[in-house]
Amino acid sequence: MSSDTHVIVRKEWMGAQLFGRSFSARSAFMRYTLEFEKRLEAVQAALPGSGCLIFCGNGIDWRPSQLEDFADFYRTGNHRPDDSFGDMERHYMKENNITLRRNIHSFGCLTRGHSDLQPSRWIIPVRGPPIPWA
Repeated sequence: MSSDTHVIVRKEWMGAQLFGRSFSARSAFMRYTLEFEKRLEAVQAALPGSGCLIFCGNGIDWRPSQLEDFADFYRTGNHRPDDSFGDMERHYMKENNITLRRNIHSFGCLTRGHSDLQPSRWIIPVRGPPIPWA
């Protein structure tokens, strides 16, 4: 985690479970991105164009603001100062020699309730809010 960002969890508020879901979601963003980059590269070799990776969520396992942090990192190559997983991700990428192709044009998300069939919200492109102190 960034030295400027702290995640505070409380047992009585399901803190560890919520943090675990956030961590799992962030790992999934990276895993799906790496898979999509590889497939997109193969498609782009035959048919040039851009790609948008869409994530679907229920608002419980992950929130759009978490995808904003990852999408901003992917787009700029730098973690936001308020990204609670930035330092961990940077370390993981270095230790595992992961280099992003950065061939994905944008990220998007749709959210829907657990039992809903229709999306309640579409966000394309996903981008984080401006950082006022940057």
